[in-house]
This record gives sequence, structure tokens and C-alpha cells, in this order.
Amino acid sequence: MRPRRTPAIGLAVSVLAALLIFNKPFALQRALAQQFDNARVADCGLAELGTTRPTGWDQPGECIKSVQRWVAEAGGYFGWGGVISGYTNSGAVQVSATEATKGDVLQWTTGDDNDWSHPHTMVIVKNYGNGRFWIVHSNWDAPGLVSENRNWDPDPEAHGRAGYYPMYWRFGELPPPPPVTGGHDVVGAAAPARTFYFAEGTTRTGFDTYFCLQNPGKSNAVARLTYMKGDGKTATLDAGLPASSRVTVHPADTLGTGDGAAFDFSTRVVSLGGQPIVVERPTYFTYKTAPVGSDPSGASWTGGHDVIGATAPAMTFYFAEGTTRPGFDTYFCLQNPGTENTVARLTYMKGDGKTATQDAGLPASSRITVHPADVLGSADDSSHDFSTVVVSLGSQPIVVERPTYFNYKGVWDGGSDVVGATSPAATFFFAEGSTRPGFDPWFCLQNPGTEDAVARLTYMKGDGKTATQEARIPACSRVTVHPADVLGSADDSAHDFSTVVVSLEGQPIVVERPTYFNYKGTCSGGTDVAGATAPAATSYFAEGTTRPGFDPWFCIQNPGSSAATVRLTYMKGDGKVATQQLGVPPASRATVHPADALGSADDAAHDFSTLVVSTGGQPIVVERPTYFTIH
Repeated sequence: MRPRRTPAIGLAVSVLAALLIFNKPFALQRALAQQFDNARVADCGLAELGTTRPTGWDQPGECIKSVQRWVAEAGGYFGWGGVISGYTNSGAVQVSATEATKGDVLQWTTGDDNDWSHPHTMVIVKNYGNGRFWIVHSNWDAPGLVSENRNWDPDPEAHGRAGYYPMYWRFGELPPPPPVTGGHDVVGAAAPARTFYFAEGTTRTGFDTYFCLQNPGKSNAVARLTYMKGDGKTATLDAGLPASSRVTVHPADTLGTGDGAAFDFSTRVVSLGGQPIVVERPTYFTYKTAPVGSDPSGASWTGGHDVIGATAPAMTFYFAEGTTRPGFDTYFCLQNPGTENTVARLTYMKGDGKTATQDAGLPASSRITVHPADVLGSADDSSHDFSTVVVSLGSQPIVVERPTYFNYKGVWDGGSDVVGATSPAATFFFAEGSTRPGFDPWFCLQNPGTEDAVARLTYMKGDGKTATQEARIPACSRVTVHPADVLGSADDSAHDFSTVVVSLEGQPIVVERPTYFNYKGTCSGGTDVAGATAPAATSYFAEGTTRPGFDPWFCIQNPGSSAATVRLTYMKGDGKVATQQLGVPPASRATVHPADALGSADDAAHDFSTLVVSTGGQPIVVERPTYFTIH
């Protein structure tokens, strides 16, 4: 909206007098609601990068005049007034540093509306969420020059402006936030348990974390969730679980949201009456702390990840996958649920055959986060791919997860998470796998031992045929296998597969299967699971939903020589149950779509936990990949 003209000569004289006598802007009027795309303000500023304009009082090269120009070009109105009243008179809304986003104005001030001595005005291009900004401004690097800074500290004192503080203002409207799209996958739990541990968890801005609790038994249960926070404090919540049903817990309802260690947490979930349960922790995110420069567009990475908790802490955890290549941001979350402090040593077994280590102290009843890139750096080569062994050096067992956020090849952004394996094994099973167009799966194989190993991957395809691939894994190292190199890619069942990975010479190994995808052109992301070390007659899944925007599947692998009859029992959020049944031929895989039985609607009746049983006792392996678009 442009400022209205007035025919009142007296008012015009007053304005002129104010400019000449008081040498400061005059508060002319309060703007109407400004209906334009707020982000356009930043785009207008970026369009002028490298240009220079005259400076001096009321000249277009001054920082405030440049911002006023960009607001006007974006379709808004920046009225007259003081250092603060200029914003309020224009109907701008003050926001916090956390809320500030593209197109918002960052104004330095002493708090004196009339003090124009040394303020500075700039426009935010991106809020990284870590206290730094990408900004565009003028008259800073050179007189009247429009320039940008992609790692700006908003604190005026960091730039020699003592006595000033930042204020953040929004003139336009924010478009609806982009949808959070992605996927997650878990291997089912072979049995319920009384206790589950989760090393990762956060209610920081941009993260939405849940716990899904399944009670597959015939008696009611009460679960206690103990949150062990990054600031050393704890909080608890009790949740009732009716028999043969599921409930959902939202940690933010207890912990609140914000930015800081107090909003990071690990969790212990205990069934107080001893009734065995199953617990998962799905998390959905807009990852705002993507490394500076990792995405030139400034776009955030959105997605989700999910894990079933560890049923006990352990002294050692193994992770086959890991990378600090550009576009990947990997972390380790370490939980110490005990009463004694400990120290964890992380040994990185790199793709170039070398190793590196990192030690981290873990206070009792708390969690810490480790960033491998701080030790390994980042580069696009095999020396920045790694597997990891995490060992508690004292006598205190711990729990470890590895969340990873990524922009895969610059086109598919998302995240994944796994709980580490507590021991290597000679065999791993994976029910899911596809090289259809839009899917790019890999196998990461870790050999933590002192002798080389040879692994054979047997792909059991959806058309009933099999294919094999072998890989040598040097001692204390990792290798990566690409199924598409053997299977090719096409949109048919012959390119869906389950996998059995066997260490031929008996040297125990660890295997994960990260997958990156663009699902039906509607959502992109990635998933990762550590394989099951044995098939089982039952598999439990606490999470599941066919609400709009969610598309879950069950992938069922029958690695045996006899056919299996499989029954899926859905324990719904409304207390009712539904079932699906199918046959799975030997040495093959099958796919089940819960929505075919449950339908889709936005209510509790379409949230469910699942018990998958091979009714004839033939052991199977089950995974539940889920794809989502959350508006």
C-alpha cells in the first residue's frame, strides 16, 4: 500500500517544518493492514546487490531509505516516524529473534525514538536458528553500497555499537508454511518390554516430537516417561494405556518449546505395573540450523524420523552408516540413564581405512550431543564416510542414537535416525527395499573386527526371483553397496526386494540400509534402519496412522523355505481393532497397505498400533515405511 496524499496544505507545511526544524521524520499516519508477501522485501533487497546510491540525509543510499524502498517495492508501506514509531505507525508487528524470518526488518536502537545517531537497519534473508542471520543491507561495507552478509551477528555490540540492541519488525504477511514432507521407517519389535530408552528428543523450535505407546496386552497399563534434559534437570509424565490400544504423548505439552539445552532431552519410558508395552518416538521437523552455505537457496530441510526405543542400555553401540559430506549434518545423541557419570569414546572407522576418535563426558541422568564434523571436517570423498563404535569407558551403560539431516544431491532433503546395534552379527535381514524410479537405496556395511570380511547380499524380489551381490569389507572399516548396480531400476514388482546379508567367513559385521526417495512426486526425504539379526513369528509397531497426508505400508519378508500366513491386527486409537491377512511365499516379500482396510480420516480411529503375527510359526521380518506430507 502506498501512502495516501492529503489536500490539506497546513498538514503538508507541518511535515516540512518537522523535517527542517527537528531534523527527524514525522509520524504522518498509521498504515492499514499490509497484505503482501513479506519475503518479497528480502528479494527486492537482493535484487540490488552490488549497486550504489548517494548517501546523506534522506538520500536513497542510507540504510533506512533502502529498507523503506524495498518494503514499497514489495507492495508495502513504511511510513514516517522515529526509530521505533516509524514501524508502529506503519502497522509493522514486532517479533522475536526466534520468530524472525525472511523479509523481516532488523533495526538497531538505543530505545530512544529520536536517536538517529548510529542505528542500522537491515533485512533478514534467512534465520539460521542458531543466533546468526543471512541479511541484506546498504551503507555498511561501503558508502551507499547494497551488500549481503551470510553469517551476521545481530548484536550491535559485536559491531562496535555499544548501548544499542536489536528489534525485529514484520510489515507483510507470511505465506502458509511449506509442508513438512518426508518419511520414516522402523523394523518391528520382536516382543514388548517393560522399559524403553530414547537418547534423542527435542522440543526446540522447528521440531515436533511424539511418543506412541502400544499396549498389546489384555490388562490396562500406566507408563511413566522421564525426560532427562540437556540442562541436567528432569521432568516426568504418566500416561494411561488401555488394553489392546495405543496412546500418543506430546512432550512439548510438558516441556514447552524454545531454543536451548533445556529443550533437548533423552527419555526413559517404564510400564509401572509391569504390563509389557511397545514405544516409538516419531519426530517431524523443519531443520533450520542447516550448515551455512549448504543450501544456496536458503531453504530449510524438512522431514521426519522414527525409532523404536532400546529396551536396555549397553556398554557398546555400533553404527554402520555416517557421513560428513556436504549436504549431510550428522549427530550422535548419548543418554546416561544411570546414577554415575561416565565418558564415552566414539571411534570413527572411515571409508579411506583410517580411524579417528572423540571422547565425551556424560553426567548421570542426562544427555549430550556429539557432532562428528567437529573432528572429521567435511569434504566430498570417502574419508568423510564412516562407521562408528561408541563405548562407555567406565562401568555405566548408556544409550546412543544417530540422527542425520540432509539435502541429498541438492534435491531431496530430510532426515533419518537409528538406535545403534549393541553387537555385530553374521546375518542381517531387511524387509523393505526398492529401486523403482524415485528411490535410491544403499547398504552400509561395517566391519569392526580385526580381520577382513566378505558379505553376500541376497535380494528376494517382488517377482519371486533372487539376485546376489558380494562385497569385501576390510578390518576396522566400512563399505557401501548400491543395489541398483545389480538390480537396475524400473517401475514394477521385480524392483521391490527384501534382503539377507550374510558374512560368509563368520566375521561379525553391522549393516544399515539408508534410502533416499521422491515418493510419487509429492514428498521427498530419506529413511534408515539397522537390519534385524533374526526373523521372528511376531512383530510389534506402536505407531501408525492413515490420517490425511500419511501413507504407511508394511513390508513383510519371508526368508524361509515354507510359505507364511500373516495376520496384521490394528489396535486403533478409538479402542477398536481391525485385521488384515495375506500369504507370503518362501524366499520373497509382500507389501500391505493399511489404508485399504482402515480408510483415511482425521480422527483417532485412524491412528493405530499393529501386531503382525505369522500364524503358522514361519519366522518373518517386518518393516513399516511411512511417507507423509504435513500441512
